Amino acid sequence: MKFILLSAFLLSCVVQAGAQDKRILDSLEQVLGTKEGLDRYEALHKLAVQYVDVDDERALSISNEAECVALNSLDTFSIVKSKRLKGQILLRLGRNEEVISTCESVLPFGHEGRYSEEWVLILNNFGIAYLYESRFDKALEYLFAGYEIAGTENNPSWRAMSLNNIGITYYKLRDYDRALDFFLRAYDVKKSLGLISLYEPINICLCYVQIGDFGN
Repeated sequence: MKFILLSAFLLSCVVQAGAQDKRILDSLEQVLGTKEGLDRYEALHKLAVQYVDVDDERALSISNEAECVALNSLDTFSIVKSKRLKGQILLRLGRNEEVISTCESVLPFGHEGRYSEEWVLILNNFGIAYLYESRFDKALEYLFAGYEIAGTENNPSWRAMSLNNIGITYYKLRDYDRALDFFLRAYDVKKSLGLISLYEPINICLCYVQIGDFGN
């Protein structure tokens, strides 16, 4: 079960998170002293990403500052982007209700045009937060909505992420046959992209164990 939940967590966040690099940190800290408005927002956003998985509390503090700058700028794309990142960090911190409220605040902006990528990630944030709260109907509602946008945009990596997280939800519902179907579909997409990791085979094997198919 630990592997199942970890897989959902990573796939929802890995799109933007990066490893910490002291040279990048120092450079961004210096840049912040010279930037204003949206330029300052971008530097704060990049700085927050550098702290993800290294110091998530620090990442959240910086993302909150970035969100304030975005709101003051009235630039809707920056606002959506800042709230998406904030939601992902809150997921890492296990603050699911705050994830949901953060995502809800983005709903008025819709998902057309340049918002599509951010919106797919926001919908997955929604879905995983509800999954962790065992509100499986809401989790599936948002995860399927993200999958639909991924299909419309013809983006295979987004499809794989959504398929995997839908599979996890069905696994938690003990619908192992359906979970297996979604995991296999996610595996096929990831394989076509050359992005297979440890988690896809583990999830598939867990389903085979649950349905008693020990040969597979």
